[in-house]
Amino acid sequence: MCIQNEHLDIIGIAETHLTGKNEIRINGYKWFGHNRTELHERAKKGSGGVGFLVRDDIASRYNIEILDKSVEGILWVHVQQSDGRDCFRACVCYLPPTGTTRNIDANDFYDSLLSQVHVYGNESIFFLCGDFNSRCGDMDDYIAGVDTIPERNVVDFKRNAHGELLCEYLINSNCCILNGRKGVKNNYTYISQLGSSVVDYCLIPYELLDIFEQCDVITMSELIEKHDIFEYVDPLVSKPDHSMLLWNVKVEKCVSEASNDNGNKSEYNKFNLKNIPNSFLADHLRDIEELILSLELNNVNQNNLDIVYQNFVNLLKNEMLEKMDYKVIKVSLGLNNKKRRMKKPWWSDHLTILWNDVCAIEKEMLKSKSDTRKRQCRQEFICKRKLFDRETQRSKRRYWRDQLNEIDNLESTNQTEFWKKDRTGRSRRREKESYTDVCATTGWKYFT
Repeated sequence: MCIQNEHLDIIGIAETHLTGKNEIRINGYKWFGHNRTELHERAKKGSGGVGFLVRDDIASRYNIEILDKSVEGILWVHVQQSDGRDCFRACVCYLPPTGTTRNIDANDFYDSLLSQVHVYGNESIFFLCGDFNSRCGDMDDYIAGVDTIPERNVVDFKRNAHGELLCEYLINSNCCILNGRKGVKNNYTYISQLGSSVVDYCLIPYELLDIFEQCDVITMSELIEKHDIFEYVDPLVSKPDHSMLLWNVKVEKCVSEASNDNGNKSEYNKFNLKNIPNSFLADHLRDIEELILSLELNNVNQNNLDIVYQNFVNLLKNEMLEKMDYKVIKVSLGLNNKKRRMKKPWWSDHLTILWNDVCAIEKEMLKSKSDTRKRQCRQEFICKRKLFDRETQRSKRRYWRDQLNEIDNLESTNQTEFWKKDRTGRSRRREKESYTDVCATTGWKYFT
């Protein structure tokens, strides 16, 4: 829901945890993935994995193909225009942190990435993004006195070994970190009860810094609050601890710019441009001549040009509606016409208040400049988050207890009502929730 509401064109995802040929399926998007092939023999689920989600209208108008997935945790895709001209290349990466069971040499990882940049980034727009588990602190990602680029707004001043390797890689590849250089919302990219850090980046070439704009970091709490979806969040599933990085890149004939006018509308007209009648504009030749004369006779300034242009556009629109075949395309802000899900039935105003408290203390923790106050906020954040999780579980159990009591009290002759309630139970089982018998002292059955 967040992805669709944000109307994103291309989405890079790290740590997909997919196995085999599994893929992420979201309505309105096409998946290009690179799953981890070698897993531990005792692994119960997948790990690592990277990929891109590309919006369907872009995937249909542009030629998109996987360029390279020879290195684990690195995936390159190539976006070309329909006539074969190069548009840009994108890379998503995942480098596991040190001390994990997945022993990947960070030096080899960055050496491979450097070689690929020299091959695929030559004379082409490109960017890299992902989870590098590299804390750069305030280290320079460029050669001071040689490279002239804006200073980076640093929020995480701690460093690690991966961060030093990343800065060395950036200097060798003539790239820099986009986080903190563009946009107004710079924040930690990893936030959990264990702490906060900046480990996710968008990396771009120095010379292309001007075409990248508005790079913002949005935390998961802000994202949930922005789209008002905290009532849909399942407390049994952990909230993602990585933030979302958003940025714009200006490329030739970008589909986003062409489709922005329709992106926020509920419907628009799609004309059949292959069947333009011979009489098109035949009745308005005099009107067009008058528009041309108005430009020739009047003082040519920006205001007059805007007026004449708008009159001509209105003339074309009216003629197209009158003489050309078209159909009305109905769309929603989420890029699909499916009915929106109702909120969780067990949600309450009390849970809303608790969630707002969690978001408020998280924001205060991230903005605090004092280490002492930051530690205090972190402890408060942990306590409030635990309280929210506990109350959510209680509310959920109470709701399903009442539902099961209603089923037990239904008359046996009312089959319609019974199966209506039973469908609710079966839908919960599809979400991998099972019936559990409580101890005999209560005599209740509920969902856990």
